[in-house]
Amino acid sequence: GDAETLEDGIKVAQQVWTIIENSASYGFNCLSGNTKLYRQKNNTKFSPTIAEMYRIKNDKEYAKKTGHYSLYQKYNSQGYGKVLSLKDDRLYENQIIDIYKKGIKMTYEITTDDESKVYATLDHKFPTMQGDKTVKQLKIGDVLYKLDGHEKDLLTKLVKIVNIKPYKEEEVYDVSVSENVSHTFTLDNGIVTHNC
Repeated sequence: GDAETLEDGIKVAQQVWTIIENSASYGFNCLSGNTKLYRQKNNTKFSPTIAEMYRIKNDKEYAKKTGHYSLYQKYNSQGYGKVLSLKDDRLYENQIIDIYKKGIKMTYEITTDDESKVYATLDHKFPTMQGDKTVKQLKIGDVLYKLDGHEKDLLTKLVKIVNIKPYKEEEVYDVSVSENVSHTFTLDNGIVTHNC
């Protein structure tokens, strides 16, 4: 009777909660909307943030108003283009699958010894020599991969984290890339980061 129905309901609720908990690490794995991606072949002077890329693709009127209607068409017919992804300490071209708006979340500022900065949520991952680590797991002295500045060779170097501090609550985004190389991508400052 009622006891069995209640027990079944509790089991279903527990299963749903487990699914939510298991997916939570993916749902908040995000970067600041002000982040820019490293684009190897950018023939234009326009260097959009990930928030601008998302808005241009998803808001036709905004794209027209800002003079980026051709990008709107390109993003919707061919995708966002390519980024550089990490594999075996080198960077290779890789396809951006999509950019997802994830809402307003607290971001943290990670600063490296060469004064590069990245703004990400606590659960955002970075590839390290010890495997993937979230911002929450990173500590001062840990090292991150960075484009070595020699675009032709696409080698990486290591940069040391010198500071991690809360930054602000802001709109955050997830950039999804193809698994053909790896689920990593390079930011405009050369730092290599991870998607969900």
